[in-house]
Amino acid sequence: MSYIKEQENSLLSNIVIGIGAQKAATSWLFMCLDEHPDICTVPSKEVHFFSYLDRFEKGIGWYEKQFTHCVGNVPKVEISTSYLSDPMAISRIARFYPHTKVIVSFRNPVDRAISHMRHLQSKGLIEEDMSVQEIISQYPEVIENGMYGKHLAHIYNYFDRKSVHVILYDDIKEDEQHVVSQLYNFLNVKSDFIPKSLHFRVNSAELRFFPLYKRINKLYIQVIQYRLGRMLIGMLKKTGLRSHKLSRFLKREDDMRFRCEIDLFSCFENDIKKLEGLLGRDLSCWYKRA
Repeated sequence: MSYIKEQENSLLSNIVIGIGAQKAATSWLFMCLDEHPDICTVPSKEVHFFSYLDRFEKGIGWYEKQFTHCVGNVPKVEISTSYLSDPMAISRIARFYPHTKVIVSFRNPVDRAISHMRHLQSKGLIEEDMSVQEIISQYPEVIENGMYGKHLAHIYNYFDRKSVHVILYDDIKEDEQHVVSQLYNFLNVKSDFIPKSLHFRVNSAELRFFPLYKRINKLYIQVIQYRLGRMLIGMLKKTGLRSHKLSRFLKREDDMRFRCEIDLFSCFENDIKKLEGLLGRDLSCWYKRA
């Protein structure tokens, strides 16, 4: 490790760092933050500076160069989902930015783990007939990344709770406008701003590899701004229209859920209850399903 670079002083103020969790709407959150006129985001969502040693050794000066396009004392935001479960990332963030604001997004850990496994499956890294135990043995991060109670307790060891904004995926599904408004308010920017990405979702890791994915995203965002466009999309959804590839993907998701849900729940039960205590919130909707 380069100790000289590690001791460099940070120069920027109002850095805001999103730390995950993976598969918990962080891409959507980043899009909503990026659109706000009083928020400046890094060009690419995930910098991974505090979790990837080869990047951390480049020094804090390299990290802050990611924000050179930001003007003034606006919130300067990056989100890297690798920070949440990395054993060193939180302490490194606190060392350089002790007064930073931290954004955390949590999703039912069973759902998150299944989504994680689907991602591994789409990459050809696991076979469809592998057991949960085999997958966890080969990829322990499937469980570790969903141990929110453990990770949040670690975060609270370094940051005041008022500096940590926790978002639940369940709340996004219930009222995305309220979630975004609360997030903007946390960052002390205009909270009634409505981003074009508000009703957009980035769900399937597999679908992101389609060549026209980005163009479709942009078209979708444009269409949903108009009432007629929203009506048309609603009508298409009601017909049950699916491409053959998407149908196979959704079927595989259902099969994986049927096989994995109960086994995964046993891994998370105690941690979910720990998270309930930290948040002061009932999360029984997560653990009563199984």
